[in-house]
Amino acid sequence: MVEKGFYKMSFCYFGVGSYWRPYELEAARRYLGDPSRPEDSDYLIWRHNTESVNEAILKKSIEIEKHFISINPGGKIINPISSYKYTNNKDDCFSIWRSKGIRIPNFAVFQNKEDILNSGISYPFLIRLNDGVTGEDTYLINNKKDLNLYLPLVDNAYNKKRRISTKKIVVKFIDTSISAGFKTSFRITVAGNSVISGYARISDDWLAITKQFTENKKEQFIEQNKRLAKVLK
Repeated sequence: MVEKGFYKMSFCYFGVGSYWRPYELEAARRYLGDPSRPEDSDYLIWRHNTESVNEAILKKSIEIEKHFISINPGGKIINPISSYKYTNNKDDCFSIWRSKGIRIPNFAVFQNKEDILNSGISYPFLIRLNDGVTGEDTYLINNKKDLNLYLPLVDNAYNKKRRISTKKIVVKFIDTSISAGFKTSFRITVAGNSVISGYARISDDWLAITKQFTENKKEQFIEQNKRLAKVLK
């Protein structure tokens, strides 16, 4: 356990469809103590894979969270289930950011093609589900031909993969090309009012996901992370 003054801290965790990434559990032990029973824990960590959460799991998670607080009045919750929609649903996330004065891409929820064309969002834009990850069911639309081609795919994904509050959204595309010909994106971790960490990702196309990282991007990966480090200061 980690000693804080004369007190030793500990934590418990729950999750569905998730796993500890390299060094995560080690870091949790270093800063939060040892895993323990909920009634003996100072922290509750939620580790849900959001794609795996359905109505029943969400309901059960809320019950667990309430019970934890009832037996640990001073306990702290990391990734609280009460904020689940802000980590899972991009439209809700965008809305809360906008309310706090954080710049976001223009977006709109749509039901059909007419909604997209009347949204005021010009080409190029993305059409996707609001709760997909890693670019799943996400399509870059540059013209009406693309829209006619890919809209049925998003409609099909919506009908097959509808989860707790799945919606179809259109989002203004932001080109993140850099001089080396790659695309980049920044991931920034914020806790409360503080920026905790961040990292840059490099890819060959607009879908900047980690699995596209290859040896030829190493130099630009370092350069973009140096750039991000300056932003975070």
